[in-house]
Amino acid sequence: MLMIHQVSGNSMLPRYRDGSYLLLIPLYRFWPRPAIGDVLVVKHPRLGTLVKTLERYDRDGNYWLKGENPNSISSQDIGAIARSQVIGRVVMAFQG
Repeated sequence: MLMIHQVSGNSMLPRYRDGSYLLLIPLYRFWPRPAIGDVLVVKHPRLGTLVKTLERYDRDGNYWLKGENPNSISSQDIGAIARSQVIGRVVMAFQG
């Protein structure tokens, strides 16, 4: 099942503008893990729903994410993201 998410904020500029719509594929256990550079939508316990680029994996298999905009929150402030926190991977965007 595909999902739609609307971008709120400018942390992913210039890739996605505030108000853009993203088409997501949910990550299920049987799917291979996303590739470095993929854009993910995640549910963060402190920061809410985030749209970020996958920067790296750590040795425990957690995801480390970054924004595209220099003013975006840092990957260190976001912290490690578990696979269970990933809502989906962006496959298409419609600029708002």
